Amino acid sequence: MDYIQNTIIPLLQQYGSYSALIAFLAAFGETLLGLGWLLPGSTILLVMGLLAGQGYLNISTVLIFGILGAWIGDSVNYSLGKKYGMQLLRKRQFHISESLIQRAHDFLEKYGAKSVFLSRFLPGLKESVPFIAGSVQMDRKKFFIWNLLGAIGWSFEFIGIGYIFSSSLALAQTWVNRSIVILAVIVITIITLWLLKRFLTYNIPIALAVLKGAKRGFLKSKPVENFSKKHPKFIHFLQQRFEQKKFTGLPLTILAVTFIYVLLLFGGIIEDFLTKDSIVYLDHIIANLMAQWRTPELIELFSAITYLGRELTVFIVLLALSLCLLLYKRYRELIALLISVSGSTVFLWFGKLGFHRARPDIALYFEPTFSFPSGHATIAVSLYGFLGYLFIHNAKTLQTKVNILFATTLLILAIGFSRIYLGEHYLSDVYAGFLLGTLWVIVAVTILKWLEYRNLFPALKELPYAKIVSIASLSIAALFVLFYNYTYPYKAAPHKKETAIVLHSPTDYFSKKENHFVYNLLGLQSRPVNIILYTNKSPCPRLIQKGWKPIPNTMILQPPLFWQAKEPECRLYKKEGSKTYLLDIWNSNLFYQNKKVYIASTDAVVGKKWDIVPLYLKDLSKARIYAANAIKNIYTKTEIQDITLAAPAILQHFNAQVYFYDGKSTVIKVIQP
Repeated sequence: MDYIQNTIIPLLQQYGSYSALIAFLAAFGETLLGLGWLLPGSTILLVMGLLAGQGYLNISTVLIFGILGAWIGDSVNYSLGKKYGMQLLRKRQFHISESLIQRAHDFLEKYGAKSVFLSRFLPGLKESVPFIAGSVQMDRKKFFIWNLLGAIGWSFEFIGIGYIFSSSLALAQTWVNRSIVILAVIVITIITLWLLKRFLTYNIPIALAVLKGAKRGFLKSKPVENFSKKHPKFIHFLQQRFEQKKFTGLPLTILAVTFIYVLLLFGGIIEDFLTKDSIVYLDHIIANLMAQWRTPELIELFSAITYLGRELTVFIVLLALSLCLLLYKRYRELIALLISVSGSTVFLWFGKLGFHRARPDIALYFEPTFSFPSGHATIAVSLYGFLGYLFIHNAKTLQTKVNILFATTLLILAIGFSRIYLGEHYLSDVYAGFLLGTLWVIVAVTILKWLEYRNLFPALKELPYAKIVSIASLSIAALFVLFYNYTYPYKAAPHKKETAIVLHSPTDYFSKKENHFVYNLLGLQSRPVNIILYTNKSPCPRLIQKGWKPIPNTMILQPPLFWQAKEPECRLYKKEGSKTYLLDIWNSNLFYQNKKVYIASTDAVVGKKWDIVPLYLKDLSKARIYAANAIKNIYTKTEIQDITLAAPAILQHFNAQVYFYDGKSTVIKVIQP
């Protein structure tokens, strides 16, 4: 998490060459012949559009360099075709099928110059048609014009979708209708997965062919041949690891590498949890947001989804599936399925007992077990994920396999998200559950492959009436699950009232980093708490009467802020000359000297870069002094003093702009309202 906080996020937040370079390479890479079948550049541009809509990237930069990358990529394809033509494509090492060449050629002949524009929106053709256009000597001026129009349309298609969605999401920062935000997130997730599915369906065969040709050319190269002669034992060892006809070859190699990778991820999330990394703070932010985004309709929807991971539901589903596998005499699959579910369940309970993490305070339903890792997320992968693997393994066509993969992925994600939405688990609980379930799916697949290679428990002819009995058993199981979940719903969780905390010294409390800073939506440090107010009534109404205004929907570049994972009671701004002062105020459960404690964080916008990106005040103390005087003036009598909570430092805003923080906070005690 430290690497993400210190490197990745600042990189994405740069408005200069980084975003331009990434957009250019994503568009250029997807367009370029050969590389375009491997790189999902459209998905990368979609994500960049999302970031631009949130103010992390400049939309003009992303669009311009996306268009430029797509245009140059097609121009390179055209030039290669013009110079080398069909001779290059038919070279043996490229392994490009004649059918693909003929398909692109026919498309070009049918639509003429317009084909350059139309092919840009068709997977599999956008990389091939420009090359064919060059090989048949299409007029260069016509090609460049239609190519430019296609690049513009394609870039606006993906970047624009992300930008529009993200802007709509940002416009909902007042959180008035949060169910729409949840539905929008669901829709954009489905669209993104559908785009990725389409990309895989069209490009996997081509990518495999290209990789096969590249492999053949690599193995026949002179450096590799010389290395093979000098180190025959090592080469023999590698060949054995990639031998497809032996279980200890390619199957075990892939499974072992995948298992180690997932195990490292699982160890990483455990380390983050134990060291209280940023993800733990992010957990509480998301949990509190979900509680405010709940609506009766969505609660009913996600309750129905979460029932799929309930203990008795899982037992009934597992029992019905086991009966079906027995009827069809698929003993290998049955053994692997039972190992996947039972192994993950055992390790799940060890994890819960070992970490003893309490459930979120805002949980809707009562759960008697601990929170980390999520049992529903674990079972979603170990049961439904392994079942999806069996269907994929037995599917006949690539398109069917990809459709099953994404249907299974949606189901697993839906179950995991339902636990977060209903407040039963934190984000890290669900993520850890996914990883734990994946580990046991890999173990189960390994055992299944071993049984297949050893020819143990071979599949036999199914029993008479196996199909009818299987359908009947699955139908009865489904009806029983519906009856059970309807008749015995989850019990409502008891909620404790927030307890008051009496401070002996505000300096001791707020000097701690976790209490002294407010955080953004990613759980990363954003601004310091620089005003502490002692009063028994909220200052927000009085400030609004004195000319401060709530931050409107149109100020989309003001990101959400959280203190102790809670949203502000009010977010206000006031224009003073060329500056716009910002004031976020939180209502806490703290008390000091018989007064309730309100805390505030201030800032000021002094201009805009490219008329879009806000430029913030370099010295945060000026914003603190202005806001403190404004708060002081709404009361008849106050006591005011500055206290030092931290050492002076140079810090960064969410958009990587630096500012000076003097380490002080202004304490205002109301004597007479």
